Amino acid sequence: MEQVEGLSPEQEEDEVEVPEAVIVTPGEGQSNTDALIFHTLEQLANEQTEALHTDLRLYTPAEIADLLESLPLAERQAVAEEIDPEVMPDVLSEMQVGTRSTITETLDLETLTASINALPEPYAVELLDGLPEELADEIRESLDPKARQRLEATLEWEEGSAGRLMHVDEVSVRTGITLATIQRYLRFLKHVPTNSDGLMIVDREGFYLGKVSFAAILTHPPETLVESVMDRNAVAVQGDSSEEEVARLFEQRDLLSVAVVDELGMLVGRISIDDVVDVIRQMADEQMMHMANLHELDDTFGPVLPSARRRAVWLGINLLTAFLASWVIGLFQGALEKIVALAVLMPIVSSMGGITGSQTLALVIRGLSLGTISSSNARQLAMKELAVGTLNGVLWAVVVAGVTMVWFHDYALGAVIGVALVLNMGIAALSGWGLPLLLTRYGQDPAISGSVLLTTVTDVVGFMGFLGLATLLLL
Repeated sequence: MEQVEGLSPEQEEDEVEVPEAVIVTPGEGQSNTDALIFHTLEQLANEQTEALHTDLRLYTPAEIADLLESLPLAERQAVAEEIDPEVMPDVLSEMQVGTRSTITETLDLETLTASINALPEPYAVELLDGLPEELADEIRESLDPKARQRLEATLEWEEGSAGRLMHVDEVSVRTGITLATIQRYLRFLKHVPTNSDGLMIVDREGFYLGKVSFAAILTHPPETLVESVMDRNAVAVQGDSSEEEVARLFEQRDLLSVAVVDELGMLVGRISIDDVVDVIRQMADEQMMHMANLHELDDTFGPVLPSARRRAVWLGINLLTAFLASWVIGLFQGALEKIVALAVLMPIVSSMGGITGSQTLALVIRGLSLGTISSSNARQLAMKELAVGTLNGVLWAVVVAGVTMVWFHDYALGAVIGVALVLNMGIAALSGWGLPLLLTRYGQDPAISGSVLLTTVTDVVGFMGFLGLATLLLL
């Protein structure tokens, strides 16, 4: 790493003392969070509100947001009352959707309006979308004209698009000017957009032409024309592109920021890496919640009744699929009465199939979200997963059959459960591959309903195969 040489002996006499850098050691972040939660709960229990208010001023907005998400509802609201109003906008922007909704319910109109006025467009729109429609309209009318204009420009784009993700505070310059002019312009502005790595270049009509990096502005001679150092290959995204496409573009090209243009190619905004990190985190959270049939509004310490109501829907659907599996078992009631060992071994068949299918399901859902699975390679993936499922089926069929023969002293029963395992695990692998592709084709999120449907398939096929083979071969 190259370093700038130190000061001369004469300069060192007047050198200002520089504070040491703050370095976070491994594990320190989590231990600090645990200590913060414990300390805050202790202050609330002892009614030390003034000390809590003072301590909150020392934390970053992200740390306060993490703290609020980790507290039960009553304590969360008590802490929220001690947050300085000027910090509240940034705290709200750092929160998960479910936690934020419990906080905004307690804030007055003035605080909400001030927060939306202060936040960048993507975060302001997200906060506004989470409010009741009447309250959102009232806040929109209360905004200052410039903030309302920026907000309405962002709201014109569809939810989940690059237009909703962009900032409209981009700094752009035209061709035909020197780097010295740009440097004077930046000194006049006294700031650059947050997390920017350069300036967008446009023509006189506002059409996007490329980008000039801050490195080029600082390292080339001041008299250099901007068009001679600009990057004409710097990509831009259209405002109607999806957030997933933008995230993939940042990953593939290692971008720090990207221009956003309309359908004509005119510059309308920019997206920076911190916005994309938020999108990736949100996508991961949503996928994890959907895999458990939970909604993004489900909050760890949220109210009981709303949480129970949202979960009850999928519990009811799961109950219907359980009844279907029970009905299949009932078809073989005679075989179960004569061979009790079948009831003992049934869970093994369905469980192994369920695990096999879940592994494939997770793999395919991940591939679909990353864009690595398409119609051109789906068939090859199906053959691979079928081979993996069957191979594992044969391996564990030998193990389970051997244990069954030793346990029940019945070679025929061991052979039956072995064949049933191979059959169920092979079909489970194909189901884990096919269900997410089918659901995606019909516009459904496979992370939400895929696991319920897969469980139904593996239970029905597992019970039908095992009990059916036992009825045919053992009775």
